Amino acid sequence: MLNKHYIRSEIIKMRNNLNEIIIRSSEGLALPRIKSLINHYEKIYGRKLTIMSYMSYKNEFSTLRINDLIRDLGHTLVLPFTDDDFVITACRYNSEENMRVSPLGIKEPVPALCETVSPENIDIIIMPGVAFDVNGNRIGFGKGCYDRFLSDKKPVLIAAAFDFQIFENIPAEPFDIPCDYIVTEIRTIDCSVK
Repeated sequence: MLNKHYIRSEIIKMRNNLNEIIIRSSEGLALPRIKSLINHYEKIYGRKLTIMSYMSYKNEFSTLRINDLIRDLGHTLVLPFTDDDFVITACRYNSEENMRVSPLGIKEPVPALCETVSPENIDIIIMPGVAFDVNGNRIGFGKGCYDRFLSDKKPVLIAAAFDFQIFENIPAEPFDIPCDYIVTEIRTIDCSVK
């Protein structure tokens, strides 16, 4: 099996070579699949949801329209603020005026200007990542931000990714928390189905 460092390096190279047309069209193709999952869980819970997404950075799978969709459907959008120690604070999105660009160049909320949300009050998290496998295992940037953020009450975890980021198997550690679904531009993978 390939190691995490090699996979991370190769996928980031591939992602960096994507053009804006592919990035935007991939998000558009994935949007109905994301909407279907959100609608499914809204029916299960019988209420509007609190959904944490992310602000896509560089050539990550784009979330601009996904974040708009969450709000257009009447759900609460939560975005992560990550501090210098890579600890996530979940902030309820309330306006563009309360967003800033981090030193890394990532647009994120300012916790002092937003209502914070505890992980146990989040119904769904749409997660970024570098690589995934069909079992829901995920390789991020190696800081463990999301694994530390998640509480005992695990929300539904949906990874948003380009299909080339999906492997049959990737290395996983015992503390890694797998995704429930992976949504790409061509398919939805239910990671509970083996």
